Amino acid sequence: MVQHSAAVIASLRDDFDALLDACWAEIEGTAEPELLAALHAPELRDHRVNALYYWETLLMRDLCLTKLRGGNRRERAELAELEHTAQALRIAAAVRLREDRQQPRRAGPKGFEQVCVWLLSLLLPQEYEAAFGAAMTACDLDPARTRLPSHDWWRWGVERGWIQDVMTPEAAHLLSLDDEAFVAQVRRALAGQAVPGAESPPVAERWQGAFKELEQQLRAELDRTVAAARELVDDAFEASLTRIVELYGELAELRVQRRQATRRYLGMKDTIVELVDAATESVREWCCSTAAEEVARVHPLLWSRVRSAVWEHRGIWDRDGFTWLGNSGGVLADSLRLAVRSATPPRPHSEMVSTAQPPPAAGVAPAPLTVATDASGYGEVGGYGWAAEDGRTHSATCVEGRSSVESELIAICETATAPQLSDRELRILSDCEQAVVAINTALRRRTPEALPFPVSDKVFDHVARALRRTVPFRATWIQGHGGHPLNEEAHRLARAARW
Repeated sequence: MVQHSAAVIASLRDDFDALLDACWAEIEGTAEPELLAALHAPELRDHRVNALYYWETLLMRDLCLTKLRGGNRRERAELAELEHTAQALRIAAAVRLREDRQQPRRAGPKGFEQVCVWLLSLLLPQEYEAAFGAAMTACDLDPARTRLPSHDWWRWGVERGWIQDVMTPEAAHLLSLDDEAFVAQVRRALAGQAVPGAESPPVAERWQGAFKELEQQLRAELDRTVAAARELVDDAFEASLTRIVELYGELAELRVQRRQATRRYLGMKDTIVELVDAATESVREWCCSTAAEEVARVHPLLWSRVRSAVWEHRGIWDRDGFTWLGNSGGVLADSLRLAVRSATPPRPHSEMVSTAQPPPAAGVAPAPLTVATDASGYGEVGGYGWAAEDGRTHSATCVEGRSSVESELIAICETATAPQLSDRELRILSDCEQAVVAINTALRRRTPEALPFPVSDKVFDHVARALRRTVPFRATWIQGHGGHPLNEEAHRLARAARW
């Protein structure tokens, strides 16, 4: 086994440029054994993820520029392969980093009864929350003080006495700024300038939220600039390429800093969660079971199906080595939800269209059917799902994509070619901008050869089949995890289909 040098680790940790060079050697496959051993040392895992994020973004830039300059298919394929390698290395490193957490947030339920209670709370959250609050009150605990918030974590923790208000003058100044001035401070940080108070816990949530908004704005400007570049020539074309290089450079730095800001934010949340859990540990299990009994009394059929589903899936959660970290708990939750869906009371929402509505008048074409699609994972572990506004859904494994974008593209194509949707014009919603742009470009030019980036032969075939669809369809981008019911349902289906 190759031993890593403490001196090498220290040099890589303290010099980001040196770390970038080392990670590039790893991506290319030319790194020496000693360097690889140092890169994979626990002390460098967090830094390595940042560097891989950076390279992944720069490779996206190079691929974009190559396509705009008319690079041949081989050049594009080589760059796409390097980008895929960087992405795969980053994901693997991030997973390992999560596994190393010594105190994970809410490790998850243990045992059959607790898993049943957990699933019931996911299926009927409002009823369960009310019953749980009543049980907490019976234990002389204030439910409002122990019910974790969805936002404003620092203020919530201070107001309810869980943490002390250690607001520094610098942090207070930042939080007093309006949105425009606050974002200006975030931009200063991106430019490498020091911003006093930026790393203070009270600022963490707003700081990482501003990074998220900036990234969305930056990506939108990139899309506009790339689209405009395709129509330009000569000096104007070269000027647009220069701007694209600048934007990708900003995006690379932003992704690294946003990740660091998110880690600070999650660390602050962890502190509050651990304090609340420690204070309620002695009564939490009793309150959970009492709340479940109350909800089960009102919904006996659902409770019966919950218990059956949990028992049928015991091979997943009741085994050594199973962890609730990462996506494991969420994927299991989605699988269990699917297993009991038929017994779940219907929850109407404004986005759904009842199938009982009268058909359109003769000679009048029906409006396009809105269908959300999503993919989860790629390679050996992948799934996709779609959810239509008329209530129909479908999911299946998706193992032919070499990257998350390819899997999302397959999901769109599988939705377009679904036999049960073949007679309606479709408006397909996807939260992957690259996949949406790709399929719409191919549709506009009526050939899979028009895809703006290289794909595997199998994905190419998926696109070709979708383009042969006789009834029109078009893909539309929507913000992922933004609360859109069809998108959320497609996401749950895709994750559950990975099993």
